[in-house]
Amino acid sequence: MRTLPRNGRLRGQQLTRMFCSTPRTYRVANQIGAGIGDHVTVAISAGSVRRSANLAYVLPLTATIAGAVLGMFIGDDPGAMLGAVAGLFIAFLHVRRRAAADTGISAIRPQIISRSS
Repeated sequence: MRTLPRNGRLRGQQLTRMFCSTPRTYRVANQIGAGIGDHVTVAISAGSVRRSANLAYVLPLTATIAGAVLGMFIGDDPGAMLGAVAGLFIAFLHVRRRAAADTGISAIRPQIISRSS
């Protein structure tokens, strides 16, 4: 069982550890030549977390609601259900395409910025 720090708050890293039973592996740019076992500081570009969250959560939710509203005008309740599913499916396809296209952009990838002791 995990205990809270003295200030009563869980830090993001500690919260992540609660839900991950095994070590996670991430691919990051290593421009400083860090080696295996080195403790490093990893950084991401400003705004990339917000953009990723919008793409992964806000876009599908908005597309689902828009599809349901559009479907409701076309075919009442069954149309709303089909429209919601169609909107979610279209958003899912868009998110997959965008995620695949963005993987090669080095400006949004995590990078090792320094070694720490």
